[in-house]
Amino acid sequence: MSRGDIRPVLSQADIEHAIIDTADSLERIVEEYAEIAEAAGVTEVDFKKKWAQMTLAVIQHPPTDAEGKPRKMTAPERDALIELQCNDERKLSAISAARREVAREAMNTHRTRIDALRTLAANVRYQTNERF
Repeated sequence: MSRGDIRPVLSQADIEHAIIDTADSLERIVEEYAEIAEAAGVTEVDFKKKWAQMTLAVIQHPPTDAEGKPRKMTAPERDALIELQCNDERKLSAISAARREVAREAMNTHRTRIDALRTLAANVRYQTNERF
């Protein structure tokens, strides 16, 4: 910003309104976060349940070879087979976890904004009191 640019002057009231608005927004985000976190927990449990079911299914009923005999599988092969069976649940779990992280960051951003506004309010109070 050059010296010729004029900065808007924030009053104590402007800052207090911004703090109140941000606090109200933070409260809404916290409520949303609770719902998002619950959904993420449910999808994670669904994924782990499906993984456990598929693990047991592969162990109890392994794929068969051309002669119909159970085929021996390495651990990575078994994991790959299970992963293919659980892909949809894993995807939903990952998406839900990402949404939870985004909501958490939104809360942190609002808290940081409130802290910055409090600092501005303190500076305005100091400057106002210094003049009188």
